[in-house]
Amino acid sequence: MLGYLAGCSQITEFIPRLPKPAFEPQSVAKRDQVLEYLAAADAALARDHLSRPRRNSAFELYRNALVLDPENIHAHNGVSLILRRYIALANAALSQGNVERALSLLARAQGLDANNRAVIQMRQALVQQEQLASNGERPIVVTLDVNQLKNRDPALVQRLRTLALSLADSGERIVIYARTDRESRWLYQQLKQAQPNHHFVVTTGLSSRPRIVRVPVVSES
Repeated sequence: MLGYLAGCSQITEFIPRLPKPAFEPQSVAKRDQVLEYLAAADAALARDHLSRPRRNSAFELYRNALVLDPENIHAHNGVSLILRRYIALANAALSQGNVERALSLLARAQGLDANNRAVIQMRQALVQQEQLASNGERPIVVTLDVNQLKNRDPALVQRLRTLALSLADSGERIVIYARTDRESRWLYQQLKQAQPNHHFVVTTGLSSRPRIVRVPVVSES
């Protein structure tokens, strides 16, 4: 008998693990079904189960809620949060020097919203950096003094004004790396104040080494 049981325990090792079934609301009323989808989507978002695997992902669950209630603000906001989270994860990958991972995350985000401007601009800037690297070229890196940045030093403000003028002439994209989002916004504001009529194409990333990377426009052959 023991031998038979032991044999059974060995056989079960070869049984494939079944995938988790797709979430299905238990309520009958459509309004309650929407609420169930939203709760499940919020939980998936909190776990960073954003869109892959698609089954039971936050994106799929918010989309199911929108099928039942196309104007649901909670669901629309949830989809926006997914995109913002992908951008945040891409920034985190950049701060670790993992450009390939950042591009992969941005590709996922663009797969959810092909027209999202922030995602498109960030991905284009990183692709151009990769193109420059493959051609043996290096983008120009403008290093920023941490103490000057912390104190909003007038010398740094003047330096940023000079940089803004140069960028307006060259049309280059830039990647602003700063320690916090607040620092990134301040740096961008200095550039914009210096050249208010110029449209700066900016990508931001978090890093302990503040700097601005100038990415030349790659001509299409």
